[in-house]
Amino acid sequence: GINAEYMGVVVAYYRAGYTPKDYDFNPEKTWAARLNIERSTSIKCPSIDYHLAGTKKVQQELYNPEILKKYVDPQDVALIQSCFAPQYSILEGENEEVIKDAKENYYDYVLKPQREGGGNLVADEELKNTLHNLDDATRKGYILMKRLRPRVFQGSIVRNGKLETGGLVAELGIFGLYVGDPVQGELYNRSGGYLLRSKLSNFADGGVAAGVAALDALLLV
Repeated sequence: GINAEYMGVVVAYYRAGYTPKDYDFNPEKTWAARLNIERSTSIKCPSIDYHLAGTKKVQQELYNPEILKKYVDPQDVALIQSCFAPQYSILEGENEEVIKDAKENYYDYVLKPQREGGGNLVADEELKNTLHNLDDATRKGYILMKRLRPRVFQGSIVRNGKLETGGLVAELGIFGLYVGDPVQGELYNRSGGYLLRSKLSNFADGGVAAGVAALDALLLV
């Protein structure tokens, strides 16, 4: 057989590791394995810094222009922020006026946890109840975001083997290909295509993995 001690790993691609439960089985060894991968010379997809950059908390912090301008050219801050939905910390003593507005106009906001894959948003009546009963764990585990109101279009979608027709909303994601290291900096940085997901507009949350949305394709007109 192959002696794993001498096997070189070129790419470490994570299909798991995005939620805390992925580290619950023997946490000491699981976290040690993650640290070992990060310390290796393999290409990480994603690396830990890129992984953290995709979390809701980091996205919320980057909504602050004073923080964003530390990482991009100052003249690009306004352009980048034009693509952001307003996002707020709900830690004790922070953004209390926004939280008050969200309690009164809860249909205009959502709470987002540090999760991926859909099916995790807190919205509508559940959001209202949560904001009126905020505890320390919720304040630390969620961020508050203005609710997006995408254009609704008529179409059909296949869910659980059944054809459903009605109002749909779509989410477009752009793949980025990036290779770099601390010494040489950026080595490769290009667009790598797109992913379009559509779902019935009556669902507040949920992606393809959650069984709510389906893969779609762009039609340029």
